[in-house]
Amino acid sequence: MKKIMKISVFTVIASALVAISCNEDILEIENTNVPIRQLLGDNVALLKGATRSIYKPMQSRGMYSRWQYFLEDLTSDEVTLTINQPPIQRIVDYRLDNTTEANSFYWESCFAGVIAANQFLNNITEVTDINKPFIAEARFLRAHYYFSLVTRFSGVPVNLTGEPVPTPRSTYGETIAQVIQDLQFAAENLPPKGVQAKGRPTQGTAYAYLGKALLFSVEPKDFGNKPETYEEAYKAFDQVEGYSLDSQYVNSFNTAGEYNEESLFEIDFQSGIDAAQANFWSGNLLDNDTSLTFRSAEYSGWGNGQPTATMLDAYEDKASGEKDPRLSETWWMPGDKFGKSSDRIWGEDADAVDGGFGAPAEGTVCSRKFSEYIETDGSIQGSGINYRIIRYADVLLMKAEAALFKIAPNKDEAISLMNEVRARPSVDMPPYPTSEFPCTDIESTFEALVHERRIELAMEGKRTVDLGRWGMDEEVLSPLKPGYNTNKRFFPIPQTELSGNENFGDDNPQ
Repeated sequence: MKKIMKISVFTVIASALVAISCNEDILEIENTNVPIRQLLGDNVALLKGATRSIYKPMQSRGMYSRWQYFLEDLTSDEVTLTINQPPIQRIVDYRLDNTTEANSFYWESCFAGVIAANQFLNNITEVTDINKPFIAEARFLRAHYYFSLVTRFSGVPVNLTGEPVPTPRSTYGETIAQVIQDLQFAAENLPPKGVQAKGRPTQGTAYAYLGKALLFSVEPKDFGNKPETYEEAYKAFDQVEGYSLDSQYVNSFNTAGEYNEESLFEIDFQSGIDAAQANFWSGNLLDNDTSLTFRSAEYSGWGNGQPTATMLDAYEDKASGEKDPRLSETWWMPGDKFGKSSDRIWGEDADAVDGGFGAPAEGTVCSRKFSEYIETDGSIQGSGINYRIIRYADVLLMKAEAALFKIAPNKDEAISLMNEVRARPSVDMPPYPTSEFPCTDIESTFEALVHERRIELAMEGKRTVDLGRWGMDEEVLSPLKPGYNTNKRFFPIPQTELSGNENFGDDNPQ
């Protein structure tokens, strides 16, 4: 798959970056240059180190450090851009092309992860009871990267050999089928929660992701009409054990709540290493040790993502007249106090760090999730808050969807699962049915589910792909993004791929 990537990127991956941390309780992702091919056998310490190299692309600028959250959030109806930044505005307006940095870096980072996983898997000469959990971990991570690709680019080249050869483009169905196959193996062979080290996927993580992939295997034209697939998804979600909702909603996007009982899989970031920022901004995919995300700076420091009117209007009122508490937990509002120990006021006061950010403009509302200001009096560019890829509330809501459309639909169970999310102590919203969402039948219950996912998971990268798989994207997005249509559901394939992979085929989504 060499020609899929820029040569410099592939060279970094080919060195098989490996890290062996002295702390085996929590996954720490670092860089060394030990080739994976030296790590054959049943040496547990070496197997752990080899699998760590597969995680590193998630921390790169192409993924969760920067471009991925823009591609997830700014393509939705949740936020818009209010400052003049043309590269980011192109995302908001769906004006990406084959040469734009955002989708190109994202593509390269995902395939960096695929290659790292393939190198590990293809250098295991014999499957044993000792190395099978690590094989499962590598296959889970490969599934994550391919899932990230297929949901944003449609079908992509699927190459499992680890050989750097130009590979034809697979269809959407073929790509998601490979994701499902990897996740099925992972679910059967990963350690359960409590046995697996923090930061690594568990058996429950794999089952949750398997159910999600099955939901996404139903293309928009067939949405709601594949009961056997929804049945399989429901059974997968039913195997997610040992997780529960955190009583505090905020603990799913702050530092204090990292690796809590609600988190099934998250990307590790570390604060206090701002000296490496220059290297981070250089654009190198993997040859840096920053482990920083710029999300807090982008969204709440510079305010590069502010909520749309439709997003703010979506929050329900309680009987008391108060708004859904998730409104104030998701967005910084004028007059909010911020910081751990200060009385700084949002919209009035600057933060407490010398060289940090100034006071937000009067009236500014912007993202609070994954914001350093939740817990600190000041913020700098690099943030160490872990990004939660999948959490238990998401699983409950996906299970509710599967319950609605499986072979024997169960509307009451779907309502109960949604109400479990709403009953979180810090949220405590009235249970469904409500006057706004009566839940009288499958259709109206699904409307409540669409609403609940929008509110519960706002600014967590779920909304755009949800709308696409439901076939609701054009209806919802085109009023806010003139010119949007279903032809823009998937991102353009980078020109480096089209030029370098003579076997790729057509650039039309499949």
